[in-house]
Amino acid sequence: RQQKQTAQERAKEQRKEELQRLKNIKKKEIEERLRKISELSGTPLHLIDADKVDMEEDFDPEAYDRNMAELYNDDYYDQEDAELEGQGG
Repeated sequence: RQQKQTAQERAKEQRKEELQRLKNIKKKEIEERLRKISELSGTPLHLIDADKVDMEEDFDPEAYDRNMAELYNDDYYDQEDAELEGQGG
């Protein structure tokens, strides 16, 4: 009986470790996606709020519009205009 309980505890611990490993893999995948989004959009990575990016939920166009309006606000375009003026354009 003691062996069975120990085996169950060991199996439970292994499942917990495997779950943590899978979560870490998923986190790295999401971080890589966010890095690519940052590169492609020209938005610094620290401005992309990972909590607002949910890769698992269905696409919500209204939430998307709100997030884009917040991310690409007047400050973003003012900064972009200043960079273009600095390049002589």
